[in-house]
Amino acid sequence: MLELPLFPLPTPTLYPGRVLPLHVFEPRYRALVADVLKTDGRLAMAVLRPGWESDYEGCPPVYELVAVGKIVWHEPLADGRYEIRLVGEGRALVMGERRHRPYRVARLEPVRETPVASDREGSYRCAVREALRELGTTLCDSAKTLDAVALADEATLALCWPTVRKMEIQAIADHAARIEAVIAGVRQMVEQRRQMLQIRRLGSDDVHRN
Repeated sequence: MLELPLFPLPTPTLYPGRVLPLHVFEPRYRALVADVLKTDGRLAMAVLRPGWESDYEGCPPVYELVAVGKIVWHEPLADGRYEIRLVGEGRALVMGERRHRPYRVARLEPVRETPVASDREGSYRCAVREALRELGTTLCDSAKTLDAVALADEATLALCWPTVRKMEIQAIADHAARIEAVIAGVRQMVEQRRQMLQIRRLGSDDVHRN
């Protein structure tokens, strides 16, 4: 069990190994960063649950799954804001929290993840890339060097899925199962697109007949 400050955002932004640049401007999170920089530089990136807008200044509920990140670079600005870069170190579950004004601190239980078997890594990576190719989606150039699970995580963050679905997928601790969930989701999008195109073609044919 460990305690880390919570930095909540409306959407998932971080996974293990990913580098996340952040511009920190809110006073409470400027205080959070200042305190974290006095320690080992770690914090927990949380995701706000739907409806957070009505209580944003308070303690709106967050998803239990968080990403633990470490500040590896920072630049304090003259007015108290920060530019920082985080590297994702792992995932954890929020077991409870306390208010450490002006920000929140959570008690966390690290998630034990199950890696993909080495002999399946290549085939999974190819399967994710092929599914994204069929969808017509390309990720950033740096994604070309990612392993299968990181590639699936990057796709999850990039695709236009509801936050609740992204969090359901990210919560799958077995890497193979998480990759398969992403592939299935992308293929579902491909099929839905094909069906829409077919409906449009049928509608176009009807117009021409009339």
